[in-house]
Amino acid sequence: MQLKGVITGDIISSTTIKPEWRQCLLDKMKRLVVEFNQFCPVKIEFFRGDSFQLLIDN
Repeated sequence: MQLKGVITGDIISSTTIKPEWRQCLLDKMKRLVVEFNQFCPVKIEFFRGDSFQLLIDN
């Protein structure tokens, strides 16, 4: 049996963050996913600009 987990999140008040810092934050989150993939398969999806879901296998 394969287990999967989903983590859903939202960057609160993202519209108050300067655009360059918001992009930096999103880039760092993507980098974390790359690092997590060393331990188990992880995917990230952004939607509505500041919401995201992580899909974690096993």
